[in-house]
Formats: sequence, C-alpha cells, structure tokens
Amino acid sequence: MRYRTLALWFLVAAAVWVLPSTAMARIKLITLPVRERVEIQLDNPNATLVEEERIVPLVQGVNQVDFSWANTQIDPNTIVFRVIAGTDGKTPRAAAKAGAAAEAKPAAAKETKPLDVKVLSVSYPPNEAALVWQVSSSDSGSARVRISYLLGNLTKSFNYRAVTAHDEKTLVLSEYMRIQNLANESFGSTGFGPVSVPAS
Repeated sequence: MRYRTLALWFLVAAAVWVLPSTAMARIKLITLPVRERVEIQLDNPNATLVEEERIVPLVQGVNQVDFSWANTQIDPNTIVFRVIAGTDGKTPRAAAKAGAAAEAKPAAAKETKPLDVKVLSVSYPPNEAALVWQVSSSDSGSARVRISYLLGNLTKSFNYRAVTAHDEKTLVLSEYMRIQNLANESFGSTGFGPVSVPAS
C-alpha cells in the first residue's frame, strides 16, 4: 500500500511539473476586431471584390488569427490576408528603413522597433465557414492588415434621368446607382471603387 501511495504521489508531482509548460506553449487565438476601412470594387460585372482593413493585436511569437463568415456568401478560395502597415501607418519595410535612419539621431530620441510580421500558414476548421491564419510577430504590438475576398449576392443596377431646359437646347443627364445587398453582411460606411456602366 505504501509503494502504491508513493507511485501515485510521483504521478501527481509529474503532472504538476508538466502542466505549466503545456499552458505556456499554447498559441493565442485572436478574433479579428471591427473594420477600420472597407472598399468594395464593382467594376467587374461577374464578381464583387471586398477589401477591408483591421488593426490586429499580436503577441510575441506565433498567433492564430481567426476569420469566419457564417451565412455570408464569401468565396473561401479567394480570401487573401496581407500585413500592410504597423499602427504608425508605415509598412514593415518602410518602418525598417525609418528605424535605420533613426540610429543616426541622438540617443535621447526613443526608438520604436518595427514589428516583423509574417503569415506562416492557413488552415480551414472542418465543417465551419472559417479559416485560421498562423502569424508570427517579432514583438507584441498591433499591425494593420488587409483582407480581400470575392463576395456574392451584392448586385448593382442603374437608373437615368434626363431634364431638358425650357428652350430645349441643353439637357442634364443624371445617373443613379442602386446597390442591393443580399449577402447578409453589413459594411457600415463603405467606399466604392470604379463602376463600369453597361452599354445601352
């Protein structure tokens, strides 16, 4: 009985010793924050391109960034994730050049080392309208990312109005575009890119 008790005690001690290392090795899962900017390109009559920018907080090491689109007509094969700038508005390469130039300044000026952010891989959880990017960061901080994809069920139509002057020598032609959003996604304040007008 004594040997069994000692063996059990050693098992508990081993579990307590291993658990902290396992917890420290966990990768933080980050849900994307609200959109900072959205632009919708309507120049292609067969597809609608959406580009959105978000500021994503990252920790030093490997992060998992989660992106989901339940009940939204997003083509998962067209989703692209790009790191375009840090929170200071500089791209990683431009920020690195700026950091190199700052070395020539007096030491009194506080230097901010730019984040080195890289996308390592992407995975698709089974039976979910979602994907997860593995993103590495050289330090903790925030990065501005751009996510682009093709979206369905977002259509446009055109109406025209012509008003002639009383002398019928001049005419004012106005064009109105109507966007019908059946994609089950609200974009709030959105900018629209070039629009191709169908020939009549």
